[in-house]
Amino acid sequence: MGAPLMNTKTIGLVILVVILAVGLGYVGYLYSTTASIASKYMVLQNQYQQLQSKYQALESEYSSLMANYTNLQNQYMSLQSQYQSLESMSNSSMGIMQPEFIPVGEATVTVNATQGATVRLGNIIAVIRPGTYVETPSGRCLIRINSQ
Repeated sequence: MGAPLMNTKTIGLVILVVILAVGLGYVGYLYSTTASIASKYMVLQNQYQQLQSKYQALESEYSSLMANYTNLQNQYMSLQSQYQSLESMSNSSMGIMQPEFIPVGEATVTVNATQGATVRLGNIIAVIRPGTYVETPSGRCLIRINSQ
C-alpha cells in the first residue's frame, strides 16, 4: 500500500500551525503599525506644544502692543482736544489773536551804515552794527538812515 494518509488530527494540527503563524504575523504587523503611529503621535504632540508656546508668546506680545496703542491713542485724543481748545480760543469772539506792540517811549539817532549806532531808551538798548543797510518797500537801498 501506499503512504499512510494524514489523519484528521494531523490536518487539524497543520491548519492550527498555519493559522497561528498567520496570526502571529498579523499581530507583529499590528504592533509595528501601532508603534509607528504612537511615534508619529508623540512627534505631533511635541510640535503642537511648541506651537502652543509660540502662540502664547505672540498673544502676550500682542497684548503689550495693544496696551501701547491704546496709550498712544489716548495721548493723541488728549492732544487733539487741547489743540481744538486752543484753536477755538484763537478764533473766539475776540477775533484772531495778534501780537501787540505797545510803544512806551521814543529815541532818535542818526545811523551811518559803515559805523553803526546804538539807540538807548531806558533799560532798552538796540545796537545797529556796521554794514547794516535798509531797503525801502520801493527797492531803494539807504546807506544812511534815521532810526527811532
